[in-house]
Formats: sequence, structure tokens, C-alpha cells
Amino acid sequence: MVQTAPLLQLTSGASGSCPSGGNARFDASTQIETLAACGSKQFPEHLYSGSFTVSNLSKNNASGLTTMSIGTPSITVANASSQTEFSLESGDIGGYFTDSDTADSYFFASNSLIFKAGQVSRYVLSNAGSTSIVIAILNGQPDRSTNNLVFTTNNGKDTWQVQVMSPVHEAGTARPDRGSLLITRLGATQALSVSFGTNNNLTLSGGEDGAGSRTFNWSDAVVQAALEAGRK
Repeated sequence: MVQTAPLLQLTSGASGSCPSGGNARFDASTQIETLAACGSKQFPEHLYSGSFTVSNLSKNNASGLTTMSIGTPSITVANASSQTEFSLESGDIGGYFTDSDTADSYFFASNSLIFKAGQVSRYVLSNAGSTSIVIAILNGQPDRSTNNLVFTTNNGKDTWQVQVMSPVHEAGTARPDRGSLLITRLGATQALSVSFGTNNNLTLSGGEDGAGSRTFNWSDAVVQAALEAGRK
């Protein structure tokens, strides 16, 4: 969900066909960007539809630098089969990205982002920001590395802080294959560490239940059940 932020940065002020289907249209008179099933090379697993406002838009073609402020987003995010996965209902995004021959680098900060997954699950993200998300296109596929990302999320019951401890890497549409997160529930005395492995697995260490270290595959029933519960 957080990766919606750099996609909106990337499409700010854009008009025309999107690289992987759909289109984008920017109305300079109203400062509104509209996406219609817009697919990107950077995030090929998702199609983005909806609109958001763009202000303070500045492009320096010589340096490949684009800055912007984004407001009032209303974006539906679907998978490659056009099935809705989640939506961004409101929020704000400020920052910039740089485009070079080797990779794009994204920098952003947000006071609040509100996502809906499924019929009733809502997540309020606050104080979200990343000092570096780098995306390179290698052999036609995106190679993403997320550094220094931190945010606080609330599901209406509990609040957690999530922080990237070592760069999280993703290739193409695959799950993360390296890197780690630290997840701490507000009021808890023990944080949970999540480390991603190259064999489509993830290892959980610590946590409030004191269960020690456990390794799961993304396809395991318990992992899929947890994901499903989070988007019911």
C-alpha cells in the first residue's frame, strides 16, 4: 500500500498512455491528475485508477528532478486481472523523484494516508516517509530497493510503528527476497523483526508472544490467512 506514494509521484503532471496499459491525464487548469487503469514499468503488478490534486509541480529535465505536492487522492488499486485489491481514500504526499539512465529514486513524506482493503478493513498511516526508494529496470523487469522507510499505522484498534532496518529488495512481481522490518505495537514491550529470504520465505523473530524465531513461506496457509484477515 505504501508503494502507492511513489507511483502517484511518478504520474504527477503526466498525460498520455501509461507504459503498461491505461492512460493518465493532467488538467493544468484544475491541477487534477486522473488515472484510468494506469500500469507502470516500476509497479507492473498493479493498475491505478482515480484522481488526485497536484501543486508545486516543478520539473528540471536537465537533472531529471521532479518535485510536487499531492493532495485529496482517491485511487483504486487493482491487480493485473483488474480485481480491486485496495484503495487510497485520502491523504497527502510531498516530495520529489529523480530519473536517471540507471534508476529512479523517490523521496517522500506524508502526514496521513487512509487505505481501505476489502469491505471493512481501514488503515490510517501517519508520519510516513522514505529517504530513498530506488527502482531500476533490469531485463525489462523492475528491481526495487526500499531504504529508510518508516510509518505508523492504525487499524482502528491497535497502532504499530513499522521501520525498514535493512533495504527491502523486490524483483519484478516477486515477494521481497532480502531486507528486514522492525514492527512495534504501541504499548508493547517486545518488537517483532521480519526478515525476507531468497526462497520465497520470511522469518519472524521476537514479538509479543515470545515464540522465538519462526520461518514461513509466503504460500503457507497461516500466512495467507493472515493476509486475508487484513483485507476482509
